[in-house]
Order: sequence, then C-alpha cells, then structure tokens
Amino acid sequence: MFEALASLTLDESPDRAYRLPPSTRSLLFVFGGQQIGAVANSTSEFSPGTSHDEVRLQFWAEAAARALVGAGDHFAVWYGGTVGQGRVHSVSG
Repeated sequence: MFEALASLTLDESPDRAYRLPPSTRSLLFVFGGQQIGAVANSTSEFSPGTSHDEVRLQFWAEAAARALVGAGDHFAVWYGGTVGQGRVHSVSG
C-alpha cells in the first residue's frame, strides 16, 4: 500500500460547511492539478479552521499516487472545492 505522512491546514471560511470524522474517504487531494483520492487518518475530526500535523494518506490508486506524490510536495485539499492545503513529509510503500 502506497501512503504518505502529511500535514494539512483547512481554511476557516470555506464555501461549503463540513465536519468529517478523523478517518474519512470524503476528501480529495490535488497534486500538480490532478485530483487523487485517499483515506485520510488523523487524531481529530476534519473541520474548517483545523490544522493537522500528522495525517496518514492511504491512496486508492497506488500507481497514480506513486507518479504524483513525493516527499516535500505541496497539495490542495478538495471537498466540493478547495478547502485547504498541505505538505507531504514522507512516503512509503
């Protein structure tokens, strides 16, 4: 399984209200203009204005993720529109 350890910050006032559990498949991640899905695991819920220092992203499409995602990469967090941003710290698998 290809996965990344990342940090992310969610915008305080997104266009769409949401509150997601600490483990969710609902968020998408945009690397180099390409959306890719992953299970996002954190220690707290994902909601506007929150920051997450250690999020494990377990990608659904491993081959695509390997081509798009690398340590140090910056990405957008998407949930019906851009709701935040993040940075990959490491990848494994």
